[in-house]
Amino acid sequence: MPTTKLKNLIKIITKLNISVLLISMFFFHIFAGALARTVQSIGSYNYGPTVPEATACHLATQNARKEALNIGANEVVSGQDILLCAETGNTEKCLLNKSIWSEVTGLIRDVKIISKKIVNPDKDYKTCRVKISADVKSLQGDKDPGFDFTATLDRHDRKYRHQEKIEFFISPSTKMYVTIFLWDPHDENKKEVIRLFPNRLDNRNGLASQLKVPTSNATRPYEFRAMFSRNTLRRALLIDQYVLVVATRSPITFKKKYTPEELNGRLLEIPASDWRRKRIDFYVLSGKEP
Repeated sequence: MPTTKLKNLIKIITKLNISVLLISMFFFHIFAGALARTVQSIGSYNYGPTVPEATACHLATQNARKEALNIGANEVVSGQDILLCAETGNTEKCLLNKSIWSEVTGLIRDVKIISKKIVNPDKDYKTCRVKISADVKSLQGDKDPGFDFTATLDRHDRKYRHQEKIEFFISPSTKMYVTIFLWDPHDENKKEVIRLFPNRLDNRNGLASQLKVPTSNATRPYEFRAMFSRNTLRRALLIDQYVLVVATRSPITFKKKYTPEELNGRLLEIPASDWRRKRIDFYVLSGKEP
């Protein structure tokens, strides 16, 4: 018999009728000096009466962009994430944030919507299907399977109270240099990705064995704390935030702030065999009791 958790998951998926199956058609054009592709892809999003058509089609477009970047194999939204997104009170926005953050793996230019179609327009549950064409810049070369790492938080459930301390644990397969970025899509400057580490107090980011951040090499003790943005502190109990951990083979000085697109482009300047990245989604609960 299905467990209560599984029943809740099935209920949420049925209610939202989320479509994660994307159909894509790739037409490749290789240019000298860069791996560029002209891509056509189709993204679908199934939705019910409570979801506006504009929102559904925007999500379908994001799905098409995500498929165009060919990252579906390693950026799957898990059942646990769907349940956690439901707890935020705005499941569609939370899932959209995950989709946007996933795009920091390829660079898309000149996106054009070829067609948009509503399937079953007279039914309670409909499908928005969007077909796009885009120029995609992909990785330079192939990833090195021997250059990898794991990144975890100090809490397995990835839930933190407002102002609660957060620690990161990085376990490398070989010597590397690690940079940690944070994106809060609910902040006033939600288009900014902030560099957390290295920083002025803790700037030694080379490692060959497991590292806890903040590190013991800091010039003085400091902490990272989970924070609600001022935009949501009084009107939400749970929000989603995102960390991107980037490992490079040689030391690279990243800026303190980027837009997701700028960081995306910066990473694509590095040969694929010389870097890896891992995304960590976590959730911040307000200090208020539900």
